[in-house]
Amino acid sequence: MHAVFATDAAALSLGAADSASSMHQSIALFFAGLSFFFTGLAGVKNNLRQLTGRRFRVVMAKLTDRPVLAAAWGFGFGAVTQSATAVSFILSGLVSTGLIDVRRALPVIAASNLGTVILVYLATIDMELVILWLVGLTGVSIAFGAKGKALSVMGAMFGVGVLFFGLDMMKISFSDLPNHGAFSWMMSMSNEHDLYIFLLGIALRSIIQSSSAIAVVAVTMAKSGLISYEHSVLLVLGTGPGVAVATWLLSRKLEGVGKQIVMYQAFVNFVCGCSLAVVGSALIYTHQPFDQWVQNTPVHRVDQMVSTSYLLLQSCNFLLGIALASVAPKWLERFFPTTLEQDLSKPRHLPHQSANDPESALYFIEREQQRYFDYLPQLLDCGRRRLEGKVESHRADIKGGLLTLGSEIGSTIEDIAAQQIPRDTLDLLLTLERRQGLLDSMTENVFNLVNADLESSQNPELRSVYIAFVEGFDTMLLNARDAAVERDPEDIKLLLATTSDRGEMLERLRNSFYEDGLLDHSPQDKASLFYVSMIFERLVWLLHKYATVLESQLEADNAPSPAETNAPEPAASLR
Repeated sequence: MHAVFATDAAALSLGAADSASSMHQSIALFFAGLSFFFTGLAGVKNNLRQLTGRRFRVVMAKLTDRPVLAAAWGFGFGAVTQSATAVSFILSGLVSTGLIDVRRALPVIAASNLGTVILVYLATIDMELVILWLVGLTGVSIAFGAKGKALSVMGAMFGVGVLFFGLDMMKISFSDLPNHGAFSWMMSMSNEHDLYIFLLGIALRSIIQSSSAIAVVAVTMAKSGLISYEHSVLLVLGTGPGVAVATWLLSRKLEGVGKQIVMYQAFVNFVCGCSLAVVGSALIYTHQPFDQWVQNTPVHRVDQMVSTSYLLLQSCNFLLGIALASVAPKWLERFFPTTLEQDLSKPRHLPHQSANDPESALYFIEREQQRYFDYLPQLLDCGRRRLEGKVESHRADIKGGLLTLGSEIGSTIEDIAAQQIPRDTLDLLLTLERRQGLLDSMTENVFNLVNADLESSQNPELRSVYIAFVEGFDTMLLNARDAAVERDPEDIKLLLATTSDRGEMLERLRNSFYEDGLLDHSPQDKASLFYVSMIFERLVWLLHKYATVLESQLEADNAPSPAETNAPEPAASLR
């Protein structure tokens, strides 16, 4: 007898150990999936940033130009991806990189909720196989030869695959949750209160990351008698605010317009889920015929009841999302303002159709380049603020926004160059292309200058030289701006003179520091001086090239027209 009890105790102990081990594996799998999700999200955003050309922007604008077309795309995305949360995060990447604006993205988000309903009524789609093929094929293409735009496209698709892979891991991690004894006990306790079962639905959706999976769990538990029919519906309705909680947790690192997209999804799901739960509870407790109909529902029709409640929830999300699509952008911008990088990266003067009118497009490009140029002194000021001990966190945003804007300008120039345009227009276009290349190079080098690690140095001489470099180049930038705007020959000559070769002067400066022993005690200071002086020399050379381009452009503007140069010479008697 004692042996039997000992055997039973050992079995119980082993079962408890297996349960604990299973729970540990589920938690580890959940956090692994979470890491894959964030890695994929970053990959999508970074690779889409490389595709922010005018042509790709026009394609995306056409796909979301009409609300009906945008809703159709959203419905399809929701049906294929099985997750409106995933759709919202992918769209946040598109919006963050400027491929589409917030107003066009909101109908897509609203319709993606309705698209997920198909999965509750149809057979389960094996998305695991699709995800594995997507990750595998795109990863191999990246490893073996994808270049240029193809590399960016494959990188973005690989990021999407990794994002879905992470979501799938999080869903699988707790797929065996109903079999745990603790979960069954918690369900039986929650079954006594509507609020508890609703909160449990929120918690499950926050963890499992699949509303359709929770619907299946609700059907299973209702058929087994673990929860009542009406509580299975409340469990499904809890997935609405559960989506909001999950989206809020996963979007903690998002900012600006990307945050606006996912929080719009969270708000719509939260409002609809809570509203339907209140209405459903009121009907059950105040409308006796409805309560009797629910109680008399056959067991084999529980899945239909749950599916109908899920359809009602997603239909409410769709209708509310469409209704708010026109007014939501203003409120979203108020609570989650656009970041500096996102604001800079959006062209202000380049309409989508500008390349169709080359003459007007050249004017718009010059205005956009002037706006670009105006932010270089602000980027340079970041270095001054760092040495003054002030908080400075915008240098990377300014750099990223300017380079993205430069990519958009360059794409417009390429589209115009592919057309049949007059020779003088082509010359000016090539000049603007050279100017843009110099502006992008200056942005990279100014960022390197202001990002130099000088805070740790206690040498006042080194810091004073750095400030001199910053102030000197700032003055040169102001002169260059005046020369570019006014097109005054004297301003351009002055800019050419002030940006002449400074190599010998900088070499003497470095040697004087070494000879006077001002940097003898710190090899790091010697390296820092050499680094910042080389960047300054490079910046001056780039600005000199910019002045040369301005000079050639001024000469081309003042050159006689072809009609004047081809005019016949006057007769000898008239000379």
